[in-house]
Amino acid sequence: QDQKKAYILSFADSHFGKEFVSITNEYDLNIVYNRFNNLLNEVIEIIEECNIKHLIVLALGDLIEGMCLRISQLSNLKIGITQQTVQFMRFIVSWLNKLSEYVEITYYQTVYANHSQIRPFGTKANDFAREDMEQIIFAYITDKLESNDRITVFETIDKYVIFDVFKYKIIACH
Repeated sequence: QDQKKAYILSFADSHFGKEFVSITNEYDLNIVYNRFNNLLNEVIEIIEECNIKHLIVLALGDLIEGMCLRISQLSNLKIGITQQTVQFMRFIVSWLNKLSEYVEITYYQTVYANHSQIRPFGTKANDFAREDMEQIIFAYITDKLESNDRITVFETIDKYVIFDVFKYKIIACH
């Protein structure tokens, strides 16, 4: 690995739990699994081709669909918010463990997004901004990856993920 290069993989807006079919698009749980597994295979191929030893992974929110933006969105849910959270966090831990077999990982995740906020009906965005399922997903990931010495998880307590690449500050958010 060229020491003058850093590699970052970022993903967001997987909206796990949403299901719909339109004229030009289709989306469901299996499509999320397939897209992440295709991404994993492509990234592993790049890691091997470029001899990458370290990868920064950014998870930037709306990992789940939630169920709180609009009442009309409830009809697009395949599973409820609790199932979305449990299934996605189990899947992503497995996915990260598999990726770590090929590269050392530094993992950052934003813990604030819009779809994953818990919004009692009648409340608006950010009325309860600190009530966000991303925090539960992050806590689970942190706990489950604790024994994997090839993954370093950095806690984000703010709206922004901030880290250094060489001498530059990188700021990311949902």
